[in-house]
Amino acid sequence: MCRREAFGDLLMAVALGPGSSASLVTTRILDTWPVTFEQVLEIARDNLRSLIGSDDFDTVEGAAGVVALTARSRRPGFEQPAAAALIIDRLFPRRVAPNGVVFALPSEEVLLALPVKEAAGVEGLAILVQLTMSLVQESDEPLSDQLFWWREGSAVPILFTQVEDKRSKRVHLEAHGANHDLLLILGALD
Repeated sequence: MCRREAFGDLLMAVALGPGSSASLVTTRILDTWPVTFEQVLEIARDNLRSLIGSDDFDTVEGAAGVVALTARSRRPGFEQPAAAALIIDRLFPRRVAPNGVVFALPSEEVLLALPVKEAAGVEGLAILVQLTMSLVQESDEPLSDQLFWWREGSAVPILFTQVEDKRSKRVHLEAHGANHDLLLILGALD
């Protein structure tokens, strides 16, 4: 199968049609086409761009700026909302999210996103983490429990540690690297 690294531990492949049951482009198929896999990926991104836009996201009530693309909010012909992460730069361009967007892909059916706004505080980020962990635990086929920050042309992982004790579960976000930069923009660090 033809695959490429996407973000973190996720891979991307191209389906020959809509839906999770569609066949994927394989090396055998690609060898019969006069294009490279990178060209096929770009065609797939163009197809996504024609099917989905930022207006397809729903506001998550009470979630401090978090928005969601779900099976309920999608357009006909677009069956895997998590695939929209491949065009996240178009969905949240610099004029909409000048500091990028933090996003999560807890399952194929959900893309959660938080446009990063200067001095917005960490409430939205905390809710995004909580929603992601909850959806991963509820899913029969979770995709990823990681968060990613799309900025400056690439997605970097937001690293955190889950701590569980007898009464609660907590997440610790280390304040170094990309995490430090994110927390600084959000106004959580001096």
